Amino acid sequence: MDEIVDIVRQIGHQQGENTFYRTCYNLLKQLQDKVAQASEDLLRLQQSEALSPDHDFHPVLRVAEELRNSVNTLISQAREAHLEWKRFYPPTYKPEEGDLSVTQPWTSITRDSY
Repeated sequence: MDEIVDIVRQIGHQQGENTFYRTCYNLLKQLQDKVAQASEDLLRLQQSEALSPDHDFHPVLRVAEELRNSVNTLISQAREAHLEWKRFYPPTYKPEEGDLSVTQPWTSITRDSY
C-alpha cells in the first residue's frame, strides 16, 4: 500500500512540475514577443528619427521602459508560478536517491537575473 501512495505522490509531483515548466515556457514566449515588439518599435523610431532634425530620445526611453516593465511583470509571474509549485509540492517530499525524474527548478529569481 505504501508503494502505491509513493507512486501517486510521484505522479502528482511530476504533474505539478510539468505545470510549472509549461507556465515558464508560456512566459518565455511572452518575453520573446515583447522583445520582438520592442525591436520593431526601435527600428521604426530609427527610420522616422532619421528624417527629423530633432533627435528626441524620449520615444526610445519609452520603449525601453515598457520592455523593462514587461520583463519585471514576467519575472513576478515566474516567481508566483514557482511559489505555487512549492506550495503544492513542498520540499518535504523526498524522492528516493537516484530518482532523476524529480528535479528542482531555480531557487530564486531576481530582477538582477536579466
